[in-house]
Amino acid sequence: MSALSRAAALAASPRTADALMPAAVLASFIALSAQAGLFFDGDMYFLVATGRDIIANGLSTTDPLSSHEGLPYLSQQWLTCVVDAAAFDAFGRAGVEGIYMALTAASAALLWKASARYAGKKALGLRAGLLVAAACVLSMLMTRSTPRAFDAIALTACLLSAATYLDGGPKRALAAVPACSLALANLHGSMWTVALMPAACALLDWRAKGKRAPILTALAAGALAACANPYGPGMLTYVFASLSAPALSAFGIGELSPASANTFAGWPALAMPAAFWWMRRGYPGPSPDPRKRWRVRMEDALLVGLWAGSLASVRVCFLLYTAAAMVLSSAIEARPPAALARPSGAMLAVNAATAATLACTLAACALSTHPQADATEKQAGQAACVQALEDAGVEPGACGYASFNEGAYLEFMGYRPYMDARAELWCPEVNGGDDIAGEFLDMRAGKIPLSELLARHDFEFAVISADEQDYDTARQMEIAGMDEAHRSDLYAVWVRHEG
Repeated sequence: MSALSRAAALAASPRTADALMPAAVLASFIALSAQAGLFFDGDMYFLVATGRDIIANGLSTTDPLSSHEGLPYLSQQWLTCVVDAAAFDAFGRAGVEGIYMALTAASAALLWKASARYAGKKALGLRAGLLVAAACVLSMLMTRSTPRAFDAIALTACLLSAATYLDGGPKRALAAVPACSLALANLHGSMWTVALMPAACALLDWRAKGKRAPILTALAAGALAACANPYGPGMLTYVFASLSAPALSAFGIGELSPASANTFAGWPALAMPAAFWWMRRGYPGPSPDPRKRWRVRMEDALLVGLWAGSLASVRVCFLLYTAAAMVLSSAIEARPPAALARPSGAMLAVNAATAATLACTLAACALSTHPQADATEKQAGQAACVQALEDAGVEPGACGYASFNEGAYLEFMGYRPYMDARAELWCPEVNGGDDIAGEFLDMRAGKIPLSELLARHDFEFAVISADEQDYDTARQMEIAGMDEAHRSDLYAVWVRHEG
């Protein structure tokens, strides 16, 4: 055997795949550590602030943090808030960042192990899903979103449980469906439907003949389990209410936008169906009858359904990667073992792509100094705004104008801003109350003068970011009776005249 043949055989071996995935997990962990400073954005600040309030006062039915008195609100991820606040108060930022890193690493490791178990060992442990698993991990790295790890773990567990039952396993395997549904409803309420996806798709599977009653029972139990949260049955419609709120799309919330070739999460999602059907066509499964090649399996329905969902919302793309990691693994590993005796072109491609993804992850680690520096500068600018408020005699608990990330930081510091990064809270479709999002958008569009908005809410101060300032800002502040107390390249702070 020539040196080139030996190299090809080594690159195409399952052992190479087994070595690549732990390396990818480790590299992802390192990259995540390097980007840890990015975690403390608007989302993290309001999560910690909400958790502190829940620990001190219990769950409130109205928003306790913003300037809007009596605004209907229940934290749809209250348990996440409590954990984040407890970790931050006990161990500082390192405690919260450690949770984020551990969840992302655990999600990647679970995908790797599930892919191996799902496909079985008869095909020498071939890991066709490594590329997609690595894409899932890298996507979570780029978005720095812990709920994505919750969703990936829940989907993986439920997919494995449903597949185990359909392939002749015990009925108790379906117990993962209500268990994951209960966990998600309290940890990441707006995506509780994740746990029900595999069970719903299992009803379409040709293997489900005579087995549908336990699957329906698992679905019903999952829906009932989701009701065991502060919202009760209302949680069953929360995700659809938040996704359908017109103001959210006007806000430009990235995760609620359709996937497209222009987004990091979008281009793999758009390419996924082609890769999936190519795999299925080349490796149709254990049945030698070509007429049965395209019979619907639960995995097929789930993958196609998630792909369709990703066209409507980018957030579904992360779940698509998770499912594809195991589905593609199953499709490739159905090849007869004899076919694996020679170097596999598919395995070469998977290993090469995984190695490339590993290199990209390490590159993200190396390049992360720039966004981290930007994040550190922004955090320093926000701290300077709070110091300016204190110097001007504005005490914590005062109400003022700020938007999104600045508002979340002010809440974290004890002030009551106009809004924060909880975009859905400001939409009447979700809160059942005032259209604060519409008011904000009207102000940004020039339909409502900034001075009128400030007077309408009797704000004591205003924190204006650089992208909100224009030539008319100073005049609007003068009309509203406010003086400038601080200015930097990032922010300006205005405080109401004394008396």
